[in-house]
Amino acid sequence: MLVEPHHVRKFSDHLASGLEAADGTKGWLTILTEASEKQDHEHLRNALKDVVRAVAHGHSLSSALTKHPDVFGARFLAAVQQGEKVGLLDETLRQFAKEELEAA
Repeated sequence: MLVEPHHVRKFSDHLASGLEAADGTKGWLTILTEASEKQDHEHLRNALKDVVRAVAHGHSLSSALTKHPDVFGARFLAAVQQGEKVGLLDETLRQFAKEELEAA
């Protein structure tokens, strides 16, 4: 994996925060874009730009993320898929970030 897990954890935390704070005025794609722009790791940021484009064209987040296995590991993808499935993406991402932090 070219991107260290702590960068993915930070992104997960940023995205979860954005989703939790959403009040209906910001679309989910805007929140994803803002979370991606906060990343300081260039490879991650570039992968997320591609993810934003894919989501804007109708792909699910998990589907878009799977195109970047060098960035997003199986655990993160499973967490996103589960969050999409149950409709609790923000909580699932927050839990993923917490577990990754505890494992570090």
